[in-house]
Amino acid sequence: MKSRKSLWAAGVVLALGVCAVGCGSDEVGQTAAPVEWEANQSTMLTEAKIARFSQTMKIAEQGDASAQFSLAEMYFAGSGVKRNVGEAAGWCRKSAEQGFAEAQLLLGFLYFSGDGVPKDAPEALRWLRKSAEQGYGAAQVQLGQLYARGWGGVEKDAVEAVKWYRKSAEQGNVAGQVMLGQMYQNGQDVEEDAAEAFKWYMKAAEQGWEEAKYYIGTMYANGEGVPKDTIEALMWYDLANAWGLQGQKTTRYLLVKTMSKDEIAEAKRRLEAKRRAERKKKMEAAVEDGLVSAAPTSSSLSSLFSSPSE
Repeated sequence: MKSRKSLWAAGVVLALGVCAVGCGSDEVGQTAAPVEWEANQSTMLTEAKIARFSQTMKIAEQGDASAQFSLAEMYFAGSGVKRNVGEAAGWCRKSAEQGFAEAQLLLGFLYFSGDGVPKDAPEALRWLRKSAEQGYGAAQVQLGQLYARGWGGVEKDAVEAVKWYRKSAEQGNVAGQVMLGQMYQNGQDVEEDAAEAFKWYMKAAEQGWEEAKYYIGTMYANGEGVPKDTIEALMWYDLANAWGLQGQKTTRYLLVKTMSKDEIAEAKRRLEAKRRAERKKKMEAAVEDGLVSAAPTSSSLSSLFSSPSE
C-alpha cells in the first residue's frame, strides 16, 4: 500500500528561530518590540509555507504520488498558495491513480461532497473501496460506516460493516477499535460480548483515545467484561480528558459518592502512576521517531517523570 501519515492526521510543527531583543530605556521601543516580533514570525511562517509549496510542486511534477497528495492538501487548505479546490482534486486524482491510498480516500470524499468534482456517489464509493482494499485503516472505517448506516448508495449490511471495522481495528486504527467495541458492547449487529468490547476499548485507550478511556471506566464501574472495580473505574474516568461526553461528570460524581477516602486516594495514586507511564511511552516514541534527543537533560527528565501538579 502506498501511503504516509497525512498532514490532517498528524500536525506538523514548524520550529521558528527566536531572536533575542535587548531591553532599552525607550518605552516606545519596548512596546513595539513584541508587535515587530510577531510580524516577523508571521512573515517567516508565510515564507516557509510558500517555499514548501514550491518544493512540493517540483517533486509532484516529477510524478511522486506522495508529493502529489501533499500538493492536493495544500491547495485544499490554502497553505502556501491560494485555496483552489479544483487544483486540489486534480492533484489528488493524479496521486490516487498511482495507487496512493490516502489520495484515493480523499478523492472519494470529494466525489461524495461534490467539491472540485461533480457529485457522484458510485464514483466516490469506487475510490473509497480502492483505498480500503489496500489496507488503509481510515478508509476501512469509512466503508464500515457506509455499510452500517446504508449511506452513499450502499445497501445496509451489518456483516460487511463488522468486516471492515474489524480490518481497520486489527491494524491499529483507533476509530475502528472504538466502533467495533461499541458494536460488541451494545450487541449491535453482532452477538453482545462485553469482554470483547473491553478488549477493543483498551487497545484504543492505549493509543491515547480519550473516549475509549471513559468507556473503560464505565465498564469497570458496572463490572461489564471485567470484575467490578470502582478504584480502576475512577482512575480511568480521571485519565480521560473527554469531559464533553454527555453525563460524564455526573457519572464520576455518583461513583465517588460510593467510595471511601482510602479508595479515592488509591485511585489518585494509580492515576499519577499511569500518567507517568504514558509520558514515558510518548517520550520513547518521540526518541524512536527522531523528534527529540535520546539523551534528555536532567531537568527534562525531572519534568517528564515527576507527579503532575493537578
